[in-house]
Amino acid sequence: MTVGAVIEDICRSKGINQIELGQIGCISPKTVSAIKLGRRSVAKDVLSRWAEQLDHPRVYMEMVKESSGGAYGTTWLDGDCVDLHRTTVFLKAGEELKEAIEALAATESIVVHNPAMTSEEQKDEIKEALLQCIDARVAIDMLLAVKSESYGFSIRELFKEHQRKLEQRGYIKKVRR
Repeated sequence: MTVGAVIEDICRSKGINQIELGQIGCISPKTVSAIKLGRRSVAKDVLSRWAEQLDHPRVYMEMVKESSGGAYGTTWLDGDCVDLHRTTVFLKAGEELKEAIEALAATESIVVHNPAMTSEEQKDEIKEALLQCIDARVAIDMLLAVKSESYGFSIRELFKEHQRKLEQRGYIKKVRR
């Protein structure tokens, strides 16, 4: 799904029309339409204003995917086999985390060796563990999205709070605000 289609879905659910969305992004309704239809890309500053005002996890997910050319980021799970009830995503996140931990533990004896000395079979095991970690990451991203929406938490504020915690613990340098 394109970022324009995601924005359109979110605006529909929040009752925001094309004119209002254009005002938020400081662009014309005609440009909004072109973005929604995928005929025009979204300028970074416009997307940033929309993300801040809409404060919806799906917008942030699409921003990450788009800015990385699809190489990094979480795709919103919307297939027929997905249940996005808050309890289901909670249970699935736990299941995926457990599988990732088990897969990582299975590679513990491999990763202590020099990568140049790793066999193809061992690299396959490591790759599988990494894929399990990606499954867990997607499950956690979905959990964050569904729970924050369900309980009315701002995903933006949750990540700002997390940023402050990392700064306080000395894991990252203080960010100028």
